Amino acid sequence: FNADWAQIYGGGGLKEIREVQASATADDEIVYRGIAKVWEAFTVGTAASIWGDIPYSQAGPDNPTPVFDDQLAVYDALQVLLDGAIADLQSGIVQTGVGAADLVFGGDATLWTETAYTLKARYYLHTAEARGVPAYQGALAAAQLGISLPENNFTAYHSQTQGEQNGWWQFYNLSGFGPDVVAGQFLADLMVARNDPRLAEYFALSEPGPYGGLSPDGSESAAGVSQLQGTRATPDFRQPLITWQENQMILAEANFVLSGAGAAQPFVDALRASVLLPSVPVTSLNTVMEEKYIALFQNIEVFNDYKRTCYPPITPFPNPSFGGVVPGRVFYAESERNVNPNTPSVAQQLGTNGFRNDNDPAPCP
Repeated sequence: FNADWAQIYGGGGLKEIREVQASATADDEIVYRGIAKVWEAFTVGTAASIWGDIPYSQAGPDNPTPVFDDQLAVYDALQVLLDGAIADLQSGIVQTGVGAADLVFGGDATLWTETAYTLKARYYLHTAEARGVPAYQGALAAAQLGISLPENNFTAYHSQTQGEQNGWWQFYNLSGFGPDVVAGQFLADLMVARNDPRLAEYFALSEPGPYGGLSPDGSESAAGVSQLQGTRATPDFRQPLITWQENQMILAEANFVLSGAGAAQPFVDALRASVLLPSVPVTSLNTVMEEKYIALFQNIEVFNDYKRTCYPPITPFPNPSFGGVVPGRVFYAESERNVNPNTPSVAQQLGTNGFRNDNDPAPCP
């Protein structure tokens, strides 16, 4: 995981995000600074969701041996950071430096503010298994101010220009391993059973068809196996990262837990209506999580949702190193272990709650 770890902390990651913040402060570009704070929260929060305890409070280019902060403390710090980002974005100070330099929203402070609130809601949910009702209350309050329309989604910037193409397109067409990653059988069969209109967006037709997938044990759908070559598999498709769809399902989940199925129903209905699917009754939390699982195809949040809700149902590969359950995290980068004595050893990582992070105390069955 050396390359992934380096992208969090090195060039293009936390180091340069902090340089942008310092430059924006010096130039009184307060909205620009707020945007950079959202990027920091998105980057560091993603790292915390994967690795758990990570360097943050002492992380920087001049400190090769930072301590590893507790995962929940990192999430708390990011909530404060996002509050500061929102204050910057709502400062009302006239800006000159953002504009075209912002490839996501063109410097639109309102859209960045909505994104910051949805990100706050996401991170509250990340702590809900450990913290319960207060986390759901925080998620609900933040999501109520989150991304308000599908066209306001936070998406990666991609184009037809070499090096700017969508990462999934690059993997399939340039890596030499593209056909090795195919549709999962559970998702493909689920969407076929629902007659889900997004099938053609996500997958290519299979043989004999129409759509199918491969399971971890090697078995296939009766329809065969689809490649990830649907209509979104184009060089300039802007990959959705933080979205209205996610925000709606955060509202649904938080309302379900706090107030019951009836309170969740309008948000499930809204998501389904957006893809021309009829209403279905919310009978359990799985109703909510099924909609989110499909809507967030190719988004890492599906892994975080699984750890919290155990949806979708997964039969783990019986690896004794992970206690026979789905691993809840990944190993720290070898490059970090080589230079930072504060990095937990592999034995410590495997022995921590069954290779799980603090926000995920209970493994899924």
